Amino acid sequence: MVTTVRGPPNRAGPFYELIPGLGYYKFHSEVKNWYEARQICAQEGAHLLIANSPEEAKSMSVFWARHPKITNDIRNDWAHIGIHDLNQEGKWVTIFDKPLNTTGYMKWLGNEPNGGTHEDCGDINRFNGQLADVVCTLELPFICEHEL
Repeated sequence: MVTTVRGPPNRAGPFYELIPGLGYYKFHSEVKNWYEARQICAQEGAHLLIANSPEEAKSMSVFWARHPKITNDIRNDWAHIGIHDLNQEGKWVTIFDKPLNTTGYMKWLGNEPNGGTHEDCGDINRFNGQLADVVCTLELPFICEHEL
């Protein structure tokens, strides 16, 4: 009988951290717009975070705790993630064009998404993991994900 022993999968790149059962994540504290953030994640062999459960969204707090002060304004409390309604207003999808309601996590903050002027990209809140829509050119920190 042959037994195969496997370790964790290869990481996407330096500074990615494993959250067991979920994947590898990297919090980027340098602020970028959503398009730049998406490109950086792809260059690292990953993608912008797509939260698939309340547990996954909540687990991001570990990264936020290390960065209590990124900016001196409301942007300090938000990070870009991999959802948008760029193709059709109000039709939220992941960066893989899968409907948001199929991901397993859609906890929007209060009256979000509010469809404000050109608010077509998604972000996640540092305190409660809730989602909101923002202008894609707004510079925010961002979270990259490399799945198991």
